[in-house]
Amino acid sequence: MKNNIVVITGSESGIGNAASKIFLDNGAYVIGLDKHDRESFSNNINYKLIQTDLSKLVELKNKIRYIHEKFVKVDILVNCAGVTSLTPVFGVTPEEWDSVMDINLRSMFFCCKYMLMGMVEREKGKIINIASNAGKTGGEMVGPHYSASKAGVISLTISLARFAAKYNINVNCVAPGPTETSMTSEWDKSSIEAITNKIPLKRLGKPEEIAEAIYFLASNKSDFITGEIMDVNGGILMD
Repeated sequence: MKNNIVVITGSESGIGNAASKIFLDNGAYVIGLDKHDRESFSNNINYKLIQTDLSKLVELKNKIRYIHEKFVKVDILVNCAGVTSLTPVFGVTPEEWDSVMDINLRSMFFCCKYMLMGMVEREKGKIINIASNAGKTGGEMVGPHYSASKAGVISLTISLARFAAKYNINVNCVAPGPTETSMTSEWDKSSIEAITNKIPLKRLGKPEEIAEAIYFLASNKSDFITGEIMDVNGGILMD
């Protein structure tokens, strides 16, 4: 990973934070795009946080233009930023639907689009999107809009993989099962026990375990893999 420049959205928490750490530990230069202004890796000279509201597309486009101008190239894009909602069907408002879609799907597409422009010119690059087991199953704990957004991420990944392959660019996706993040911290104890009992390995995943899958898909060991939806879910879905 040395000499690689990696852009990670949602780098300051959860899976994005774990992914940032594994890339930094392996010598990459990591640029984090996150709405928070704290820096988890402030002592690491190979980490730069650019505070960004991903739902504001003009702001996102300007930040990515700045990255291309300053760093010339981006080798790897990891889209980890996302929001969850436990709101059931009858409680979902148009505003909440749009809010979840804006972050989980709309901003991801435009982040891919803006980054792909530079990758296509160089005919090199890797993109890894984070979906969810809920995007395949409809989810058990989350709302329908969250599941729909993650199903969109899966289809988006496959579509972009078909487009980008002729430019020697790999686009893949990791679909985690229930994972120990701030999202699952909103669940009550009985709900966590119920979902854990349905997981063959009888526990939630750890962000570091998802990060390992991301790192593999970003490495040269995955050069012949594109359009893959990699399940990392403890066996709750085997397909």
